[in-house]
Amino acid sequence: MEDKTQLELAIEEGERHKTPVSIKILIAILAAGLCVIGVYTFNIKQELLKSEQERTLLQENYNREKVGFLSRIKKLEAEDVSEKSD
Repeated sequence: MEDKTQLELAIEEGERHKTPVSIKILIAILAAGLCVIGVYTFNIKQELLKSEQERTLLQENYNREKVGFLSRIKKLEAEDVSEKSD
């Protein structure tokens, strides 16, 4: 059994470690799938960030208008009180 040459032993060793084509194709498909998922999640994160920025802007505008209305109401109440006291 030990009468194999170095070349034959090297070939057998290479055959044991050789990856089948179907496994390589599977790895390529999985890698492509991961890339697609990565792009998809990146797009979702961008849309989420954009909607969060819009929500923040709307909240700031609401707060500004609320403060403006409150100050206007106080001003009108103060004028009304001063007119009633006259």
